[in-house]
Amino acid sequence: MTIQSFFKPKLTVSVLALVIALYLTVVQNTTFFKAVFAALNKTGHGNLPFGTAIYASLTLLFFLLLSLLASIKPLFKPLLMVILVLAATISFFMDTYGVVIDADMIQNLMQTDVNEAIELFNLKLFLHILFLGVLPAVWVCRTEIQYQPFWPEIMRRLLVIGIAAVLLTGTVFTYYKDFSFVLRNNHSLRYLINPNYPVYSFVKYLKGSTQTQVTQVAGLGADAEENKTWQSRGRKSIVVIVVGETARAENFSLNGYAQATNPRLSKEDIINFPNTHSCGTATAVSLPCMFSNLKQSHYSDNDAKQSENLLDVLAHAGISVLWKDNNSGCKGVCQRVATENTEILNVPGLCAGGECYDEVMLQGMQSYLIS
Repeated sequence: MTIQSFFKPKLTVSVLALVIALYLTVVQNTTFFKAVFAALNKTGHGNLPFGTAIYASLTLLFFLLLSLLASIKPLFKPLLMVILVLAATISFFMDTYGVVIDADMIQNLMQTDVNEAIELFNLKLFLHILFLGVLPAVWVCRTEIQYQPFWPEIMRRLLVIGIAAVLLTGTVFTYYKDFSFVLRNNHSLRYLINPNYPVYSFVKYLKGSTQTQVTQVAGLGADAEENKTWQSRGRKSIVVIVVGETARAENFSLNGYAQATNPRLSKEDIINFPNTHSCGTATAVSLPCMFSNLKQSHYSDNDAKQSENLLDVLAHAGISVLWKDNNSGCKGVCQRVATENTEILNVPGLCAGGECYDEVMLQGMQSYLIS
């Protein structure tokens, strides 16, 4: 093979599909195989033949899926190019940050603001996508696919797909007990297959986002009212609820963590709730959950959207509620109460480049409280 033939190859559809399938398996699924072999070592199934069988099975699975895409002849190469760039982008975030690209993560991505998104872009990401995504996509673009006449091409492709299906079935059947044991005890492994699961999650997200919008929500606490003692207190009372970024409870010194991660809070007379769990790692999930009346074990994003929440109950009771936001929105929690986006205030010394420090939320509070 000459250098020229490598950079501008002539391949059949099946050979090209096999090359890309092998590339996706070996290069773009590092996180998946790390998790697989970690699980194998724990279960005692970590032998070389079974490990090889997993690589072979994933490659054959990719090959069969890509072979189906090949039936869309005009779009085959463009789809391969998109898959390569997409897989490279996904693998960067999975390998670097250890995230799982599921429907909740995609929802969080779609609902984030530009400033938050820009913070994720860096030289390392650019180089990763360039060398592992764009350049392979350019190679595919330069590849000349050699097609035979219609019926011979169909027959040859069906034969190759049949052989691949038989090999995949045979491999899984040969190591069925190993596959069954490992997958039954490690359901999360399928979430790490790149790009299959992220693509599935994106379709799932689109399906959910295109459903009929909720036009009427169920009432909650409509009979709420201030009791007589509270009404006759003779002075104003203010309750401030601060919703911050995600933090692991196990890393709070307030919960017994060895390092002083909460030095200032530890000096205050506060009540700490150590056994608290979020409904998800994405803001789009955790924020509506914490203001709903649903338990974590039974939380549903759809159910939360169809019901009023804590802020509505407070409003029903005649309490003035104001939501001040300095991030990417309230995810539907505040849509029926007064809101203020402090990011647009552009206060000198507190705001720059479209972002503001959280202190900006104190702007105008004095006049609001005495009104």
